[in-house]
Amino acid sequence: VAWMALSVDILRLTGDAKVADEVECSLWNQCLGAQHPSGNWCTYDTPLNGVRAPSYHQINFQYRPGTPELNCCSVNAPRGLGMLVDWAVLQDGDDVVLNYYGPCEFTITRENNAKLTLRQETAYPVDGVVNIVLEPETPETFTLKLRIPTWSTHTEVLINDFALAEAIEPGTYLEIKDEWKAGDTVTLTLDMSARVLTGAPPDRFGNIAISTGPLLLAYDAFFNDTEIADIPKIDADVLALETVPVEMEPQLGRFAPMGLWRISQGDQALMLCDFGSAGAHGTEYAAWLPAAKPKPLPVSLRAPQEDVEGAPGTLLFAWEAYTHPEVRYRLLVARDAGFTQVVYEKGDLSQSFVVATDLPADAGEYFWKVLSENPNGAVEN
Repeated sequence: VAWMALSVDILRLTGDAKVADEVECSLWNQCLGAQHPSGNWCTYDTPLNGVRAPSYHQINFQYRPGTPELNCCSVNAPRGLGMLVDWAVLQDGDDVVLNYYGPCEFTITRENNAKLTLRQETAYPVDGVVNIVLEPETPETFTLKLRIPTWSTHTEVLINDFALAEAIEPGTYLEIKDEWKAGDTVTLTLDMSARVLTGAPPDRFGNIAISTGPLLLAYDAFFNDTEIADIPKIDADVLALETVPVEMEPQLGRFAPMGLWRISQGDQALMLCDFGSAGAHGTEYAAWLPAAKPKPLPVSLRAPQEDVEGAPGTLLFAWEAYTHPEVRYRLLVARDAGFTQVVYEKGDLSQSFVVATDLPADAGEYFWKVLSENPNGAVEN
């Protein structure tokens, strides 16, 4: 909740769409994961792998007679949901900035005191199609800024059923200036392809985390026949997510997840749910899953920095990396950004630096990168 509050302030100060991505990620995952769907309790700690436990169990020293469930967590956790009004729709001068996607209806007062209603018809965040209906009091010309999430590498936009032809860049706001009238629609189709994050040494190497859209996914023993300790290793190279309809009749003690997905590994199918719903039935769950062929993590380049001028002679190349006994590094220097004209290469490095003494002396622009390599493949920075 504190992180979300800080991020909302930064969003208002900077207008950076990537900050809004962070607030959205916190809302759908950790904020909902901390609040039990019954509404009766919240967690003190919501681990990525483990079991959900009520905060009044974990910080029971705050117990007071008559209010056993009241503690600092239970009064603060719901703030993450209420904070939605602080960032969902913002105004930047005459522009309307839409940050939040999901089934909703917002009415805002414009600077000219006119009312504008924005209604969204969508199954987001499970589905990537977001239909936005605008309802201004009277026809009005203004710029509508739509957040294009960083993870949506391919986004399509329709304005009143006409496709937008311009390129749409992830991690920015798409600006659409028009004379808007009641009933106008904008339809976003966001890229919900599965994304895989490799765990870092020493604790998480050999594990992967799977996301789709803004949702982190988790394996919950409640939806599977296999316990957490017996999850088969997942091959990320052949990973395919299949959305599964949620068919759970409302009944006492049963809580339907936002979404369910199936992944097939060999002859075995695994069911994943959204992390915000994981563990709601008291079962063990895991967001970090065992990987069949874990690749190394990319490095972070440190020196020389971009646009640094240097003279012929000795030059230090340095980078930061997660060390692992199987990982080796390969340094490449080229005359072009596509690395088709490599002029220097040094591989099988166990350390995260190279002191190069035999670089070409020709003046010009050079590019460098580092590959992390292990028996399962290579990853570049």
